[in-house]
Amino acid sequence: MPTKPTHILLIDDDPELTKVVFKESRKYRFIVSAFNNLKQGIDFLEKHQKIKAVVLDSRCALDEEQKPDSIKTNFVFQAMEDIKEIKHRQDRLIPFCVFSDKTFDLHNDLDGIAPVFNKSDGFEPLFQYLQTVVGQLPEMLVREKFDVVFGFIADFMTDEDDDLMESLLMKGEQTDPATIISNLTLVRRLLEKLFDILSVNVMATNPWSFDHSGQSRTRSIMDALTKNNLLPYALKNKAGDVYAFTSKYGSHNQTEKHIKYHPGSYAVQANIFYLLELFMWASQCISNLSKQ
Repeated sequence: MPTKPTHILLIDDDPELTKVVFKESRKYRFIVSAFNNLKQGIDFLEKHQKIKAVVLDSRCALDEEQKPDSIKTNFVFQAMEDIKEIKHRQDRLIPFCVFSDKTFDLHNDLDGIAPVFNKSDGFEPLFQYLQTVVGQLPEMLVREKFDVVFGFIADFMTDEDDDLMESLLMKGEQTDPATIISNLTLVRRLLEKLFDILSVNVMATNPWSFDHSGQSRTRSIMDALTKNNLLPYALKNKAGDVYAFTSKYGSHNQTEKHIKYHPGSYAVQANIFYLLELFMWASQCISNLSKQ
């Protein structure tokens, strides 16, 4: 599967440099979002979990109101604190580095914390570092492990679906009740979307036309796929079990009504792996049809 472009954040007040970074980043399959002050950059980082790394100037405005003559290297240390807070709140790793023509004493100040790159050395050291550090992030390792699944999503689903699957696989082993319910809800949502996609791409039928016969759209699509000898009966049964379980304990959150049983993380993982099996089957099914 081709490597998807990686989103990074640049906070630098030099518009000419920003233009060059935009251009150079494409060679390394990076997509850059740039801001000229810390507040706007950090706000963007907090709202966009697709950002995998941050590149800082050595000196930049803290906000839009700061006067140019008051800008100092304390910008970097304030940025470090802001990034650290987001890491803790969102439970994510956010590597960062400094890229500037004036590095002052930051090589020493950030020794063992973050690398400092001088613009005079060109872009290659910066982007090589970013490629390496981003490739080691847990979510990137998950994407590599399940590359067929994410390839299918890239071909047939949306960026939102991609985010949901990444979140599900990253949090699938968590044991707190709220995350268990959230994960089961995500399984149900992705399962429904998968069968909608199959309805269109395998049977050339609008999925909403299956809303009939006193059962859900998704179950009706499962029935039609099995009737047409496309969905194996064993997989249909498992898909139905996943649909029922995640509806009961995820989407409809009936754990309080059924106090004798509360799903744990193993139940979540079992349903996730059945979902992944269905994605693998769907990928092969569509691939086989395209060869006919």
